[in-house]
Amino acid sequence: SSQPQKSMTTMRSIWRISSQNESSISENMWNILSNMRILTSFPWFEIFISEKNDGDFRKREIFPEIKRPLKQVHGTEIHTITGENKDVWFEGCDGTYTHEKWITIGALCADCPVIILMGQGECTAVHSGWRGTKSHIVRYAIEGFSTPHECIRAYIWPHISGDSYEVQEDFLEHFAEKYFIHKEGKIYCDLASVIVDDMITSWIPSSNITVSDIDTFSDLEYQSYRRDRNTGIGLVGVKMI
Repeated sequence: SSQPQKSMTTMRSIWRISSQNESSISENMWNILSNMRILTSFPWFEIFISEKNDGDFRKREIFPEIKRPLKQVHGTEIHTITGENKDVWFEGCDGTYTHEKWITIGALCADCPVIILMGQGECTAVHSGWRGTKSHIVRYAIEGFSTPHECIRAYIWPHISGDSYEVQEDFLEHFAEKYFIHKEGKIYCDLASVIVDDMITSWIPSSNITVSDIDTFSDLEYQSYRRDRNTGIGLVGVKMI
């Protein structure tokens, strides 16, 4: 079977990207989104991505319209955002979902994978740390879609890669051996591969899955808790328009 797509272009800051306004998109960003097949698959949306120099999104509201958890808890709770509750700042969840236009949802990130799922008139943003990944949060997100699963597009944004996410031996009990890399006496875990397999198990075709190849640990442009410890928190957001 075909493998998930790889984004081979380096992602850089995106403040507001709308497929309705090509002139506002840098050539680099346009190439990235085109390579990830987002614009051709779902042209009616805006997407937001931050970099390290954009600041800590826990402390300031660069995009105040983005509804995101104040505190992600590495669980499986996903809140539905509608026009009625769009001004509520949810706390204690790791995903947001909406089926309404003009409502921006998002997730915070600083190494952990963030997944954007796009369907027919619906989307979700999911923070999937190792605990959420182990608990299959992406499956819960997919089950909340009315779009046929084979029509959902999935994107895993920059995250700590399997070559950088070092773990201890007792961590081996959490995932199957195939998700671990052993090198130079150390153990590393590939969370993105676990998430991809969960999506395929939920009937999303591998051809509909795109995984960024940017490693937040080694790329100094991105927040990385593992690298800096006192790092700020980044943001990925999406809005249907």
